[in-house]
Amino acid sequence: MAGVRLVSLLCLGLLLASAFGIPAALADKGAIPINPTPIYEAGQKAVVAWNGEREILILSVDLKTAGGKTWTLEVLPLPSMPSIEEGSEETFQVLNKYFLTSMVRRFQPAVKAAGVEIVFHEQMGPHDVTVAKADSGRELVEWLLDYAASKGLPKPASQGLEKAERLVEDYVSRGYHYYAIDLVEVSGELKSVSPLVYSFKTPYAYFPLEISTLAKGETSITIFLVTPGKPRIEVFRRVGLKVAFQGPIPLKVLGKADPRLGSLFQPGKPLWLTVALYRGDLSKLRGDLTATMKSLEKWVPYTPKPWQVKLRVEQTGRGPLLKASIFFPDAGFRVKWGELRLEGSLITVEAKVERWTGPAAQVAQIVSHSYWLDRLPPGRYMVTFEVNGKPIIGVPYNAGGESALIPMVLLSIVAAATFAVTAVEKRRS
Repeated sequence: MAGVRLVSLLCLGLLLASAFGIPAALADKGAIPINPTPIYEAGQKAVVAWNGEREILILSVDLKTAGGKTWTLEVLPLPSMPSIEEGSEETFQVLNKYFLTSMVRRFQPAVKAAGVEIVFHEQMGPHDVTVAKADSGRELVEWLLDYAASKGLPKPASQGLEKAERLVEDYVSRGYHYYAIDLVEVSGELKSVSPLVYSFKTPYAYFPLEISTLAKGETSITIFLVTPGKPRIEVFRRVGLKVAFQGPIPLKVLGKADPRLGSLFQPGKPLWLTVALYRGDLSKLRGDLTATMKSLEKWVPYTPKPWQVKLRVEQTGRGPLLKASIFFPDAGFRVKWGELRLEGSLITVEAKVERWTGPAAQVAQIVSHSYWLDRLPPGRYMVTFEVNGKPIIGVPYNAGGESALIPMVLLSIVAAATFAVTAVEKRRS
């Protein structure tokens, strides 16, 4: 059995070696073609190095079209503002060599084992890179249309833009407001573009997968994840990745691959290398890779956006009932509801909300709590909902009249929009 296992691992190593023999590469960016020509991602590979606070992500993608040459906009969602530099294919070659050597050595028979803000733009070799800060999918798509026109390019394909808007809207709902846009030329032949190095703050190791569904066809993804501890296997399985290798990696190997990777970690501290693979159709990718170490997982304060909160009054036999609801994109949130507070004509509802930095079931949920308003004297009130001491949404309420219930529901939508616009204006000022 040991011999069979070794042969299987060697076969896997040869497959990976052949893949890395192509001057190709990787990375999950969503490709939006300028012309209505399908864009195919033939192969991807990535280095994700995370020290618990900051990540370095090295990406390069192999793209081709079904026809002739065309331009494409590659979009990469990020959890915070990145710095971007050029990288080298040598990074992948060094890590792949270490991975193959370690894998064979380990399993030898003798061993048991809301408005768009442009925050960055620069030309880097063949890359025309822009980082945009956006609060909605519609805003980013409108900016992409203006951007393509400013470059003298045709209007991007509508089908790609519609799907991009839906995906970006989902990323925004999960707190991703920074988008790296790379304008590259793609031909009918498989083309390798030099990798880019992204560095950004993040509470978890992160690699976007779902954004790649903007492209079409079969793909091969290889991710080298370097972390200060061993990540859980289930975080890879949850998004359809197969773990091919897990083991320690010397800091000097990282430094040889890219000095920036080596500088991310402290000397003398153990590091862990995980190699994760995906083989299959891009359309079947679901969710993104987010991994933390068990020792680093914790509850952190989370402030929902106004659109995630809904306030409504229901009339019951006992009297009016105020219902506060919060929408969460997954199961990794908890809410501690506070008391209803009345000060003159101001009604304040408080809650403490926290997000779990570790794995969470990818199931959207709505958490609600109700407060009786039956003891309010007749009059006009303003209901304010606060989370972690910060006002999120406010709506008027008229106690003592049937007509007060309809405006309450309708104005909650208007108030949410007003809060959102105010927040955007504050960030811009």
